[in-house]
Amino acid sequence: MAWADHLAQIQGFLVRGYTMLLVRHYALSVSDPAAARRILGALAEGNGSFRITSAAPWGARKPKYCLNAGFTYGGLKALGVPDSTLASFATPDHQPFVDGAVKRAPFVGDIGASGPDKWVLDDGKFDVLLSLYVNDQDVLDRLGTQLLQLLLDGFAAPTENRIFDTQVYRDGQVYFGYQDGIGQPILEGSPFSSEPDGGQDLVDPGAFMLGTATGPYYASVPVPKPAQFGQFGCFAAFRVLRQDVEGFESQVDALAPGVGAAFGITDGDLRRDAVKAKICGRWPNGTSLTAFPIQGNTAPPLLPAQKINDFLYVDEAGKPDMGQCCPIGSHARRGNMRLSRAADINPPFPGAPTRDHRILRRAMPYQLPYRPENPDDPTTERGLAGFFLGASLMEQWEFVQHNWINNPDGFYTVIDPADPLMGDAGARPMFETAPTDTKPPGRNFRIRPMANFVFTKASAYIFFPGLDGIRFVAGDISPE
Repeated sequence: MAWADHLAQIQGFLVRGYTMLLVRHYALSVSDPAAARRILGALAEGNGSFRITSAAPWGARKPKYCLNAGFTYGGLKALGVPDSTLASFATPDHQPFVDGAVKRAPFVGDIGASGPDKWVLDDGKFDVLLSLYVNDQDVLDRLGTQLLQLLLDGFAAPTENRIFDTQVYRDGQVYFGYQDGIGQPILEGSPFSSEPDGGQDLVDPGAFMLGTATGPYYASVPVPKPAQFGQFGCFAAFRVLRQDVEGFESQVDALAPGVGAAFGITDGDLRRDAVKAKICGRWPNGTSLTAFPIQGNTAPPLLPAQKINDFLYVDEAGKPDMGQCCPIGSHARRGNMRLSRAADINPPFPGAPTRDHRILRRAMPYQLPYRPENPDDPTTERGLAGFFLGASLMEQWEFVQHNWINNPDGFYTVIDPADPLMGDAGARPMFETAPTDTKPPGRNFRIRPMANFVFTKASAYIFFPGLDGIRFVAGDISPE
């Protein structure tokens, strides 16, 4: 199937980022199933003030808002989908959706201070997730009020911990000071242009839209039944992650002198940036450590958008960078080693090739309460909220979290137990570089200990059907 011929059937955020400034997520519980179905049907058809946004081109001018809708497993039950449809999720790929985020928490690494007992929300506590994207706070408040009035006929009024706002921060950065929005998968057959990404394999569209696979790996992922419901659907882990910004920056301050001495950096600000680069695998401005390794007091270049993601983890001779430039255990590298084939690296890291485990991220920073005049107010809560998307929760979100981000036995050739930026290692050191006598200077330098500064506040597994799938849930399409 040529999926690009069916853009009007696909929820828009699966295909492209909206690049809007503000998002409000509503976690809704069904109060009147029949009325809730009518509302969902109207949203799918655009029969009213709001319409769910598809991937169809919107012309020369971006719309005033974008809207997307997804369901928890319990929500599908509450809305009365047939038992045969619910049973079609009982497969290894989709069992996490049935189980829910609480049950799967230990496997993905949500433990300790990130455990479910600390969460304000999980998928067992609501039914439908609506996400409203806009560019202006006044528009968000006005449209948000209108949308809620529409929803209250079929859904309970959401309480404070059922509404989550996110906001663009500092020209596309995230808290901790890194440039964001880099390294998204490029879908095979996409009609929307993307910047070069180092020659990585194009990703099978079946990795993000069920029923569209062009290769064997994602062709084996079952499509929930009936076809009108499952076709073009996608799963997501909805995450709200609280960040201890001051704690992270204080630890960077503490580590900076040692990193500076090891790498010949005397400039104070550059020492801090080098610490952040080692932790993330990218400099704060987004330039990869492979593209520009630490070079004393020479600051990394600010690369244009067309170049910032155009690299592989190889040296100038084309041989794999085994940590000489970019630590193998760094955040960006754990999430995507970028080598396409297991034979590219010997021995292969768990789960190679990476193209089989790519994740599409649609997330933004948040500040609570939001103070646009002072987004760095230390008295506010700050973090990241949004979606980590894939056709198989088991082979994408959960695989990456369990095997690469939070592997207590270490990742590939490094022995640190977790991702130094997003992982949870408890009291153990989180980041080291394997010792060796080879150059460049600092190659045998260890950064330790690292503490945890990112904590799960909410987690939910969501299914985003295509537009016909929403019509099916609404009762407007009968199964064929």
